[in-house]
Amino acid sequence: MARNKFSQEKRAKEIARQKKQEEKLKRRQHKDQPKPEAPESTCGE
Repeated sequence: MARNKFSQEKRAKEIARQKKQEEKLKRRQHKDQPKPEAPESTCGE
């Protein structure tokens, strides 16, 4: 019984870690893409 619970918790942690990595990857990819309305491109005179 305890072993089953342990494996379920381990799997849950594994899934959570995987989701976190995917979110991190998405954020990184989103950051790499240059935005057309970048603040650096606008020149305030």
